[in-house]
This record gives sequence, C-alpha cells and structure tokens, in this order.
Amino acid sequence: MTTEKGRFGMGGKLSPDDSARLSEHLVELTEANLPLGSGLRATAMEMPRGRLRRALDSVAGSIERGATLEEALSSKGRGIPEHLRGLVLVGSRSGRMSQVLGRFVAFTNVGVELRRHLRISLAYPIMALLISLTVMALICWMLVGSVTSIFRDFGVPLSMMTIFLVSVSQVFVGGGSLLVEFMVALVIGVVCFFGFTSESTRRSFLSRVPIVGSVWKNTSLAEFCHLLGLLLESDLPLSEALRLTRDGVGDTRIQRACAAMGLDVGGGMSLTQAVTRRRVFPASLSRLLLWAEGSQSLPQALHTAGEMFESRARAQAGFAGTLMGVMAYVSITVGVFTVVVGLFLPFITLISKLSG
Repeated sequence: MTTEKGRFGMGGKLSPDDSARLSEHLVELTEANLPLGSGLRATAMEMPRGRLRRALDSVAGSIERGATLEEALSSKGRGIPEHLRGLVLVGSRSGRMSQVLGRFVAFTNVGVELRRHLRISLAYPIMALLISLTVMALICWMLVGSVTSIFRDFGVPLSMMTIFLVSVSQVFVGGGSLLVEFMVALVIGVVCFFGFTSESTRRSFLSRVPIVGSVWKNTSLAEFCHLLGLLLESDLPLSEALRLTRDGVGDTRIQRACAAMGLDVGGGMSLTQAVTRRRVFPASLSRLLLWAEGSQSLPQALHTAGEMFESRARAQAGFAGTLMGVMAYVSITVGVFTVVVGLFLPFITLISKLSG
C-alpha cells in the first residue's frame, strides 16, 4: 500500500500555497460544471512533478472510483490540510462550494503576493551587495598587497585609506581559508534551513528577522484573521473554527496561539479575552474584536483586521525594499570611494614624483 509520505512527498502534507492552488483548480472546475475527476487528472498531467501534482492525481483517482469530493479529500488523511477539508465540507453543505473556496483562494493569494513582492524588492539590492563585496574581496586579495609594496619601494607616503585597505587585504590573505569555510558553512546552513524545516517554522523564524520580519508577521496575522472570519461566516462554532485556522496559518507561534485559544473558548472565554492573553497578537486586534463582539459582527471585524494587517505588510515590504536599496547604494559608493582614494590617488603621487 502506498503511504501518505509516498503520495505527497516528505512531510506528507500540502503547503499553504499548494492548498491554495488545489482550491483554485476546484473552483475553476466547479464554476465550469466540469467533472472533477477527469478535470483534476488533466490538471495534474499539465503540472511539473511535485507534491501538488501527486495530490491532484490521488484525489482525481478517488473521485473516479466513485467517492465524493469530501470523501476523496478525507481519505488522504494528513496529506490534505484539515482546514481545506473543512472548507470543502462547509461549501458542499451550503451549496456554495465555489464561493467559499474562491474567497479562501483570494485571501491566501494576498499572503503569497506580499511575500513575493518582498522577495522581488530585496533581490536586486542583495545581489548588488554580494557582487560588490566579491569584487572588493578580489581587489584586496589580488591587488592591494602588490600595489602598496610598489608605493613603499618608491617612498610614496600611504594615506589612512590605503593603510585601511592594506589591513583588510591582510585579513583576506591571512584568513582566506577561514572565510571560505565560513561561507560554505553558511550556504549549508541556509540549504538545511529551507530544505528540512516546515514552512510554519520558517515563517516563525523569519518573522523575528529585523527589517523584513514585520512583513512575515503581519502577513501571517492577515491570513489568520481572514481564515477565521471565513470559517465563522460558514456558521462553524468558534472553537472548531480556531482548530481549523490553526491548521491553515503558516506560522508556528500563531498555530500554538490558536490551539490555546481553542481551549480558552471551550472553557467559556470570549475570543477577545483569548486573543488578549496571547502576545503574538497586537493590542489593536483585541480592541477591534471587543467592539465586534458587542455589535455581533465578528466575521466582518476579522476581515477588516485582515485588511489592516495586509496594508501594514505592504507598507513594510516597500520600506524594507527601499531601505535595502539605499544600504546597497551607500555600501557600493563607500567601497568605490575607498578603492579610488586608497589605491589610485597614491598612483598619481607616484607618477608626479617620477616625472618631477
């Protein structure tokens, strides 16, 4: 028998982004009144090999054998996230499958777009910094030592900038092997971090990184608010909605908070009281929920809060990209200035001395 790990790859569970893509295909097929089994099978054949393709193919096979969509998703165990199975069940019972999943996809795509926007904003300045540091290292390693020895042989006085370049080049020459070992260890660490940790763990870690962490944090908060609001709109009990939201939010800290809040709500607390006790949620969310519980408009308030966190994440992503761009520009300018003043100006002095 094929195991879930064999069906869905390492970890046996679709990522939040893959869940959104699966939902998109279900919405398209439902709105077009196409057979789900053959439609999902055809979609899977057009996709590159991976976890999502295996999931689509497996669900299609179950439907073609006579199972309903809910049964097909449930039969995959942990391979299909629980919150997606819950949304399909709610949509099927209410007869609004495409509407429920369509809204879920729209909310999920907001987080995907925010993270993509941040990566694109940071890609150019980071690459510029890496290239400039590499060029600077090569200059220090291959050029500075031989050039400064020429200056000393001809009695050219060395400026402070030149002395600084000599000190840096000695670090590169003397500790070159250590630097290479450090870079190799760093690359291995990054590969292991992104290759062998869950997405929720990565998001939780990245939310603590200065400058860019606030983008990940607010994106996760927006996903939490929108998913919980959507589940409450579907008339699920609050404790059940929190349990499903825990499964759908890709941040370890918010997942733990949802689990604890589910227990609090089951013990008689209101959502506002449960949220207030969790440090991961800002005070502004508690105040908004307190007002919403009094006016019986909790789902709408949660969507409003989600839009607020989206706006914050967009603004912070723009700020992070601008700040990194400025840092890259300043670093490159300082590097060019240091090389010009430290190496080429003494050459002018040497040429003047030889010609005079």
